[in-house]
Amino acid sequence: MTPKVKKVVGIGLIIAGVLALITPLTPGSWLIFIGLGFLGVRLTLWGWLKRWRRRLWIKIFKRMAVHITYFVHGSTLDNEKGISSGWSDPSLSKLGVAQSRRLKELIAQKKFDAVFCSDLKRAQETAHLVFEGSMPIQTDQRLRECNYGKYNGQPSTIVEQMQTNNIYQRFPEGESYEDVKKRVGEFLRFLRKNYAGKSVVVVSHKAPQLSLDVLIKSKTWEQAFADDWRHTASWQPGWDYVV
Repeated sequence: MTPKVKKVVGIGLIIAGVLALITPLTPGSWLIFIGLGFLGVRLTLWGWLKRWRRRLWIKIFKRMAVHITYFVHGSTLDNEKGISSGWSDPSLSKLGVAQSRRLKELIAQKKFDAVFCSDLKRAQETAHLVFEGSMPIQTDQRLRECNYGKYNGQPSTIVEQMQTNNIYQRFPEGESYEDVKKRVGEFLRFLRKNYAGKSVVVVSHKAPQLSLDVLIKSKTWEQAFADDWRHTASWQPGWDYVV
């Protein structure tokens, strides 16, 4: 039965119920008509109640949700040489400094409640260039890049070929991508507990961003690797996530 037909039938049954109240009938007939009236109310109002309940839950979710704007750190000499830094700690290059200053201009009109960044130098420098003087910057080790262990500072052509093999298996003397997802998940729980309804900035790296795609957008790791914007150089001034 289509919503329109339900509405017409429902109104008809409501009218029948009202007539039962004002028309002399036998007790049995009266009960039948009252029952039809209640059925009419259900048919007429049920769709509206479902829509109202859905809107209510959406409003509650929005009030309780944490809105994350994710920024990747500016370029480093490692990036420009095709090196996967991991937990090695290079500073921003001249290009990275210029990118960060440009980002500050691009988001000048946006308002945020808190700023978090990885404790690695390249993320901290980016966060300070963009937000210093406007709001406090909080560092968090859970936002670090993946620890590639023996492969920290090795060519990206080598490290990226190892990605799918190291979703669950750790890099020698390092982490797996599931390890990164676990610590990013802990960070998200911290945000839900302390920043519900707030707008939060995260300045971090590649693996934590892909972890958000897995945790929030329900991608597989393989999908997250394949969809990574770095393959197409489709950078943008911030990625939005809601948790």
